[in-house]
Amino acid sequence: MKDIRYKAVCPYCKKDIYISKSIGMNMGFDFGRGTCCHCGNSMVLKYNGNNETITAKTVIESIDFSQFELPMAVVYKSPADFPGKYVIRIWETLPALKASNYMSVVKSYEDCITELSTAGFLVKMTREEADDPCIIETWLR
Repeated sequence: MKDIRYKAVCPYCKKDIYISKSIGMNMGFDFGRGTCCHCGNSMVLKYNGNNETITAKTVIESIDFSQFELPMAVVYKSPADFPGKYVIRIWETLPALKASNYMSVVKSYEDCITELSTAGFLVKMTREEADDPCIIETWLR
């Protein structure tokens, strides 16, 4: 059986990528993860069986934010757990500040901005003096 490749566009570098269905997609699941062969960033893949397409989204864009009262995205540069990378961590602010299980690791600050803008984070706040030195900024949605 020949492997079918689906054309998609990387949400970061905007280049065409060709994706095969994963084992999970072949078993009936409609989602998966992948890495762009051009820029190396991770993305979430969504298979649509009705029109036989696969779309690629940024990790943060794929989160269902309806579960959050007021989400906050904190951008880190080279944190201890991901040296040399940029990390976006999603925090819940209401009723109390707490970290969520959602995060994305990307290669550049520009990729952080791409993720945040596609996920609807529009209000940028500069870091506070008391913040961890690896924090660049915080965004609200």
